[in-house]
Amino acid sequence: MTGEGRTELSSSPCMAEEVEKGLFDPLASQEDEWRAIARWRKLERERLRGERMLLRQDKRATIAEALMAELDAYLESRLGDPAGRIISGYWPIKGEPDLRPLLAALDAEGALVSLCL
Repeated sequence: MTGEGRTELSSSPCMAEEVEKGLFDPLASQEDEWRAIARWRKLERERLRGERMLLRQDKRATIAEALMAELDAYLESRLGDPAGRIISGYWPIKGEPDLRPLLAALDAEGALVSLCL
């Protein structure tokens, strides 16, 4: 998430520099490296899911509201009027932030909303 005045991503798209040091063998094949990345990403998802599940529901709702406000401001700055734009989201599971209110608002503004299951 970006804050006021910040424009950089919180993580790089592949997050390779965040992978534990020593996870990769410099002599490993590309296929072995991809398996190591996939294994690390699976463990990271499980760790983060565990942290989310420890949060109380009201705290998760507060986080979701803040996230929706940031996303709404970002989308408005990048897209302007969402009418006719395709916006995809997800159905929240396993403690993920519930962004459906934002998706509903975008739908009401004429965006074509795709909800991934």
